[in-house]
Order: sequence, then structure tokens, then C-alpha cells
Amino acid sequence: DYANTDDFDPDLFLWLLYREAHARQLTSDLKLSQIVRMESRNGPIWKSRFSQGASIDRADILALIAKGNTVFGPTKFSFMYSGTPQGFFEITLSSDLSFSVLRTSEYDDEDLQNLPADKLWPRMVQDIWQVLIPMVRQAHKGDESWHSEERDNFIKQCKDAVHKI
Repeated sequence: DYANTDDFDPDLFLWLLYREAHARQLTSDLKLSQIVRMESRNGPIWKSRFSQGASIDRADILALIAKGNTVFGPTKFSFMYSGTPQGFFEITLSSDLSFSVLRTSEYDDEDLQNLPADKLWPRMVQDIWQVLIPMVRQAHKGDESWHSEERDNFIKQCKDAVHKI
């Protein structure tokens, strides 16, 4: 249920970093485009914000992943959806499931593109809340290889990469 915020797993943000590096196709219809910004928290007071692109190409992000206990999120990311409603979407998502839709988001469907702004943005917010965020969450939840072994492998790969720096 899209409205169920009780079972949100903040591991989703680490998973997005993994998928950005290894497999951007989250489902057959959903493809991660870019992680634009990512925040993290390590301990009670240490907070970081990574902007202008967040990926494991950055040594600071690698080091935080390698520690193994960093909590990532919120994040600003973009993705393409080829289902209904088809389009390019850029959102900011927090661990309490609050989100905002950025104006760079757009539908591919002409009928939806031609909606007046007072109808377009409420429709887009509804589609993201009811269709797209649940789809991202379900892709994370259903990624059995991530939960069984790839999460640990990813952290180890990041540790190895940090040692080579």
C-alpha cells in the first residue's frame, strides 16, 4: 500500500547508490537516471550532503559506504518510467516518505503534457505517490540478491576501493 509509511527501509538509499553503479534498470519499466544529491548520517551528529551528483565515483561516498554503518537519505534522484504514466521524473525523497516533485519532471504522453499547470502538478504528485514511489520501494524490497549477498559485497567492494586510493 503506497500510504504505508511504517515499513520504510532506509536501506533503499544505499541500494540506489548500488544500482546507480551496477544496474540502473530497477524494473522492466523503471530506470534510474541519476542520483543528483544524497545526504548521509554517521552517528548522532555527523551529517554530510553530496550534491552535483552522488555516486561511488566519489571517494567520500565510497568511504562512508565502506564504514558499513552510515545511514543514507534523503536523496534527490531522477528516473524514467516507461509504464503508465510514461515520463521522466525527478524527485526528492526522505526516509519518512515525504517527497517533492521537481519542475524538470515531465510526462511523455501528449494529453498529460497539455494539462494546465493547475491540473498537471497535482496529477504528477498523485502519480508519483501512488505509482512510482511504491514501485521503487517494491523493487528494493524484491531485490533478493541485494538482501542476501550483494549488500555485503557492495560494502566490501567499496572498502577495497578505498584501500586502493
